Amino acid sequence: MSETIRKQIVQPRTPYLYLNPLLGKPFNIVLSGFIPSDASTFTAINLATHSDRFPMICLPFHMSIRPLERELVRNSYVAGKGWQSPEERQLMSNDGFPIPLGSRFDMIIACNEQEISVTINGNLAFKFQHRVDPTNINLFEIHGSIFIESICFDFL
Repeated sequence: MSETIRKQIVQPRTPYLYLNPLLGKPFNIVLSGFIPSDASTFTAINLATHSDRFPMICLPFHMSIRPLERELVRNSYVAGKGWQSPEERQLMSNDGFPIPLGSRFDMIIACNEQEISVTINGNLAFKFQHRVDPTNINLFEIHGSIFIESICFDFL
């Protein structure tokens, strides 16, 4: 039985990049943060593959949090091929959007061999079936209109 490896980062600046080959194995990422009430852009969270040999990256998982449009958008991007179809969009009512402007949130991104599931404030937001081999994921990135209080990586 293997032991869980944990790495915690407190109040990282965004954009935030974390390169670790353990991201290619099952993991959980726990994010706690805040979307400012004056946020004017979306927030992107990417799980990527990065290689020194290929400057273009592959995004096995891209999530765009768009509070102004009340949408959570998911997709994957393959270098040389572009964005994959179909893009998955989840439009929600004002009171149903899990991360409205001016609010705190807790998010869990759980990755296993079949899919990525995202839970926001204790509620399952969606599951995303892998379109690209997740064993090559080695980079976590977050940027946009967001303040991160903490990120905890649990490598299972």
